[in-house]
Amino acid sequence: MDGFKTLLAELYQSSGKFDIADMTATPTASQVVGIVSGKYVAGMSVPAGKSSLAATFKTSNINTRLIGSAGALSAHMMLNTVTGSWTCANGEATADSDIMTATSASVATAGANGIPPTV
Repeated sequence: MDGFKTLLAELYQSSGKFDIADMTATPTASQVVGIVSGKYVAGMSVPAGKSSLAATFKTSNINTRLIGSAGALSAHMMLNTVTGSWTCANGEATADSDIMTATSASVATAGANGIPPTV
């Protein structure tokens, strides 16, 4: 996720867009390209209307403590489009501020399916 931070911030500053594409896809002018999955991560995405980047973990071939009872666990980070700072939170990004309503106090907010503290 960290590899996308500068690229996404620059894309937002230059075009007001905030989106990613997998290296195997054909990106649009409003997307940055990168690796979106790996050994433990099933995929990364930008939730609609948010300045957040969410990672969803795999549910097979990994330690069972990384598999949640409600399905795939996730974590995310959010760009505060007013201050340019990034914050991270556990779980899905659905509770984060919308990209157009961010204030200087906006930070990533914990959501459902977060990584348990005992992992």
